[in-house]
Amino acid sequence: MHVLLACLLTCLPFSTTALRDQIARRWLMIGMEMNGKKYDEAWLDRQRQNGLASVLEFQKNGACQVHIYTKGPQGRTLKKTTLNKWQLSEDEKQLTILTADAPPQVFTIVKVSSKKMILSMESKDEKQVFIYKSVKE
Repeated sequence: MHVLLACLLTCLPFSTTALRDQIARRWLMIGMEMNGKKYDEAWLDRQRQNGLASVLEFQKNGACQVHIYTKGPQGRTLKKTTLNKWQLSEDEKQLTILTADAPPQVFTIVKVSSKKMILSMESKDEKQVFIYKSVKE
């Protein structure tokens, strides 16, 4: 009976997995590719120097925050945060970000480690690849 209960608990969609633990942190975008055109870390560094940055923050409880930093009046940094939910597919090959005001964003997980995450998104018209590095609070 205990073995069955343990099996059922580990099969739940929100169970803690090694992959879920690796994703549950803050990620700074360091590269992206849109339809074959690459934007490398140097390009994104220049954007950050101008106050533009994108940070994803995944929490173990399924919450996800997307932080977008921009420059505002008098050069002040403005931060816009959206509160979302995230989940892994059963096979742990896709990550979905669920927002209240938009359709879900479904990413294919290309790579995840404790330091780097690569996600891709494809539609019939375009392919996007996003590269992130893990950052401390």
